[in-house]
Amino acid sequence: MINNAPLIPDYDPLEERINYLSHGVGAVLALIAGILLVIKGAYLPAWQWFGLCVYALSMVLLFSASMLYHMSTTADRRYFYKKLDHTAIYYLIAGTYTPFLAIAIPTTKAHYLLIALWVIAIVGTLFKLIFINSFQKVSLFAYLAMGWLALLVIDDMKHFLSAQALTFLIIGGLSYTVGALFYALKRVRYTHAIWHIFVLLGAGSHFLSIYLYVI
Repeated sequence: MINNAPLIPDYDPLEERINYLSHGVGAVLALIAGILLVIKGAYLPAWQWFGLCVYALSMVLLFSASMLYHMSTTADRRYFYKKLDHTAIYYLIAGTYTPFLAIAIPTTKAHYLLIALWVIAIVGTLFKLIFINSFQKVSLFAYLAMGWLALLVIDDMKHFLSAQALTFLIIGGLSYTVGALFYALKRVRYTHAIWHIFVLLGAGSHFLSIYLYVI
């Protein structure tokens, strides 16, 4: 039976408003960015273009799920969208890697890493579906570890990516990492909203790297 009883929010009303508005804007920007990506990348081989579409969809999914989670005011909706929000993080990470490892870096090591990342994303999804309200620190570590697995192919990145692409890539990674520090401070007001801003910065930086220098 569906429970539509009002739910006491995890955040105060102003912070929650910032949360859903920030990622509502992110969802719109992600949709625009995704359209620009698939149009510009239309010249690519089909499998690489498909990877670009996956990246675009992962951005839209993440920001849309986050917005809907923070907008939800009943227990069942909030629980559902929380699962979608937290699993979407895995897909955004793997999705963001995809253009770099499938298009820009044509090495066997890069392709193996890409496969490993998507396996982790699927396993992480199953983990989150079962333990959505538990092992929060484990999940945060998994997100960060996935993000920085790029160091395994750092030499390939230096060889195949331009300095500008690397710069935006690193800025994005640092934005997510700094934001995660605020995310971890759950008991402090407005830190989650700050985390949302850093996610926007990280996603925007990675988009610029891919759009301007990878495709």
